[in-house]
Formats: sequence, structure tokens, C-alpha cells
Amino acid sequence: MSGFYCKRGDCELYIKELKNGLGADRMSCANFAANQFRLFMHAAAYVLLLETKQILFRGCELSHATISTFREKVILTAD
Repeated sequence: MSGFYCKRGDCELYIKELKNGLGADRMSCANFAANQFRLFMHAAAYVLLLETKQILFRGCELSHATISTFREKVILTAD
């Protein structure tokens, strides 16, 4: 039973990271299909960023960073 709580906690952290890191909680359109597509695109971006972070930065400090930190340090900086 304790494994269920660990998996649930992991899922909740992924959802929180998706919402906070990519702004996936914004559903401003009155059309359900538009909001569903927007959420789908956010989820796809999250998967791409997660895979990029884990594969390209394996063994680095950034491989364990949150999506927000990864975006700030790698994608949003021009240095």
C-alpha cells in the first residue's frame, strides 16, 4: 500500500511541475476543444523538455532540476 502513495505523490509533483513550469493551468477559452488542445500541447512540450533534460544533461546538475529551472538556465538565457 505504501507504493501507491509514493506513485501518487510522484504524479502530483509532475502535475504541479507541468502547471507551474509551463503554465498549463491556463484554460481561458470558452471552447472545450480549444482548451483540450492547449493542454495537449503543454503536455507534449513537458515531455519533450523532460526527455531533453534527462538525455542531454545526464550526469549534470541540470538532469535533476525542475522544468522551471531548466527553462530559466538553458532555454531562456542567451549566454
